[in-house]
Amino acid sequence: MLRQRFFRGVLLVFCAQIPLIGFFIYLLFLGVGIADFANLASLRTAGEVKSDIQDDSQTANSAAQLEARMTGLNAKIAELDIAITGLAGRGQGWDRFVAQAGAETQKRTDIQKRIATEINKLAVQLSSLAQQVAGLDKSLGAQGGDIAAKMADISARVEDLKADTFAGMEELRTAAAAQEDRLEVANAQLRDEFRDISPPPYVAPPKRKPVVELRFEAEDWKIGKVASGQLDRIVRTIRNSGAGVGVRIYGFTVKQGSLNFNMALADKRARAVADVLREKGIKRNPITIYVVPEYDAYRDQRDGKSTDKIHAVHINIDDPADKETAVKG
Repeated sequence: MLRQRFFRGVLLVFCAQIPLIGFFIYLLFLGVGIADFANLASLRTAGEVKSDIQDDSQTANSAAQLEARMTGLNAKIAELDIAITGLAGRGQGWDRFVAQAGAETQKRTDIQKRIATEINKLAVQLSSLAQQVAGLDKSLGAQGGDIAAKMADISARVEDLKADTFAGMEELRTAAAAQEDRLEVANAQLRDEFRDISPPPYVAPPKRKPVVELRFEAEDWKIGKVASGQLDRIVRTIRNSGAGVGVRIYGFTVKQGSLNFNMALADKRARAVADVLREKGIKRNPITIYVVPEYDAYRDQRDGKSTDKIHAVHINIDDPADKETAVKG
């Protein structure tokens, strides 16, 4: 009985506690629901945070892009500043150019004004000259016939003078040709004359330097001005050497032509020199003439130069012992 009562008491207590237990169960389920709701709320907040993070990342990327764009814009702004500075300088240069152009335009205007003034002056002068010419035409109208006749007379005289001049020139040409022919004939006769002359005997060239060397033109034995001056000096030397001192004259031949002709020509040159010495007062000194059949061989030995075209006569003076000396004149 007691056991039944105990179980009944326990059952009654349990039954009495059923509402309380239900209330606790309700509270338990209510707490679990609140926790789930909190979890759901927390999950939504994380998504929002993730979205915010993505937004922040995009914002950071946008900020970097904006910063890069700002850097590019700053560079372009710097370039624009440089360009603006250059344009300002060009603007100043353009201002100077405009000022110079204005000054040049003013100068041109002044010059045009001066030119116009000078043209007006010239126009006035031309008008005056035209009036003077008109007056001269009137005054010369009556004399026109006389002037025309005088001009015709002058033209006729000019034509006559031309004809006389041409005729005179033709006569001069004819005379020159005849003179050339005469000279050619004379030269031919001279060559023939020399060919008929027997050459003088062979003489060896002098062993010592000559006092003087005389030069002659080809195929000529005339003494020129230079040779004449040299002979004046040798005359003084001979006189200073004393009376009776012998003088030796060597005539050298040339390479061109026949030997007989060249030796005869050299002999004639040496004799021409002897004649001049006699004319200049050398009368008490014996003069001996030699012809050397060599073309200035002595000069070849002295300096080794070619002397094919040298036509020379050497003069030497003997000492009192009748030996050749090398006295310079």
